[in-house]
Amino acid sequence: MNDREKYLLIGAVAFSVITFGIAYLFSLTNLGFSDAFNLNIFQKLFVGNTILYLIIVGALFAADTALLVWITNKLKDWDPSIVGVAGSIIAFALGAGLHIYSTINSFGIFMFFYALGSFYVAHKTWDISGKGLSRAGAVYNASKRFMMIMAVGGLIGGIIITSSAGPYYQGLIKSNVIGFASGINLGSLITKDDVRQLVISQELTQAEITKAYTDSCNSDPSCSSLPDNQKQTYIQQQATKAYQAQTANLDKTVDSVYSSFQQKSSFLPTLTSDIIDRFPLTRVILNVLPIFIGLILYSAVATFGTIVVGPFSALFGLFLKK
Repeated sequence: MNDREKYLLIGAVAFSVITFGIAYLFSLTNLGFSDAFNLNIFQKLFVGNTILYLIIVGALFAADTALLVWITNKLKDWDPSIVGVAGSIIAFALGAGLHIYSTINSFGIFMFFYALGSFYVAHKTWDISGKGLSRAGAVYNASKRFMMIMAVGGLIGGIIITSSAGPYYQGLIKSNVIGFASGINLGSLITKDDVRQLVISQELTQAEITKAYTDSCNSDPSCSSLPDNQKQTYIQQQATKAYQAQTANLDKTVDSVYSSFQQKSSFLPTLTSDIIDRFPLTRVILNVLPIFIGLILYSAVATFGTIVVGPFSALFGLFLKK
């Protein structure tokens, strides 16, 4: 076996093993196209080992990129691209055979763009003959291009998958919004002290109550006909009684208002569903849902590449040798 055949074999096997590891670990996260509009996505990310799996996936992405960069300095012409494409095909065959994904369509789209990205990276020659930072920069730049192609794959895949099952995803996004609203407890957002301050600010002062009784007395013949001193005494007595009753019932009023805030939480899902059905902007979003999801996935993959894959790629590049 000559050097070319040796590098082709080692490269393809190593690339397929790393790529299969990426596919398998990502399947353990239980993340999918439907999470593009999951309002509780951050809560889902911190359940179990999801974050750990994603970090390892990012490191393996970087390892694949570093391997391709290294192989471009060992093989010439189309040979490096053969390593990437052949490794992707082997990983896809293993994943499909072991049924690591419930839907072959999404897995197939993922692996197609993975093979396309690896082909692009391997078809270029990356200079790793310089010092450490120069090698790190080469692998980092290669990973940026690789992840950009994967982001485009997320965009196109999101549009294709969502378009093929439009009603299902429309119902799913509606249930996600309703589920999010169901978790909102108005009683936990508004304290009883907040309600007390609100009630006090809305109550009448004694001067305002006195004025109200004065106006009422002036329009009532039986009261307005009284002598001035008797009329003033009557108005003051009635206003004082009303103000004292208002003050005495303050706690009951606060309890009643606070209780109504808590009870209204149970109506949020019904109210949210009604808004989704009638709100024009929501209908527009549902009509262009495939594009909307595609753009979210594009942003998510590109961000993942920048935050996780890029730093690992630069780190691995420091240890590459031509």
